[in-house]
Parts: sequence; structure tokens; C-alpha cells
Amino acid sequence: MTGVQTCALPISVPLPVAGLMSLEPASVVAEQVQKVEEAFKDAGCLHDSIEMTLSLLALIVLEELHLSNRGLVELKPGQPPRSVELIVK
Repeated sequence: MTGVQTCALPISVPLPVAGLMSLEPASVVAEQVQKVEEAFKDAGCLHDSIEMTLSLLALIVLEELHLSNRGLVELKPGQPPRSVELIVK
């Protein structure tokens, strides 16, 4: 999980075990996540725990939307995957 603040060093939570788990103690990971949350708020994000929402979009178990290497994809049972535009006009 990584966030970048303008004119600042990258803020991240390294997850070296299959991209899912840290080797650090929970207290260290909690502090890292807090810094990521602060970076999102400093960048203007109004939502709490937005990093968790973004992380969950990548899970294929979510039925409606999936974040892939090709962008946001809509997944509906019985229908082929469909790309979703990120900018609504």
C-alpha cells in the first residue's frame, strides 16, 4: 500500500508476504497506515480509511467492480466484463 504526497517522500506500508502481510509488529503497521491516512487527508480526500476502500477494489470477490491492470471493470453475473469510465460527463 503506497501513497505519495506532493513534494514529499513516498509514504508506504510494505507488505512483503504475498503483498498481503507485513513482517513488522502490529504497532509499527498501525503507525504506517496512520501516515498513509494522513497523506490522503492532506491531499484533500474527505473519506475515512480510503486506503482500505482502494485495497478492496482489487479483490475479485467483489461482484460489481474490480480494479485490474486494465482499469476499473464492471463484473455482473452472466455478462462479460465491461470497462468502466472513471470520468463521468
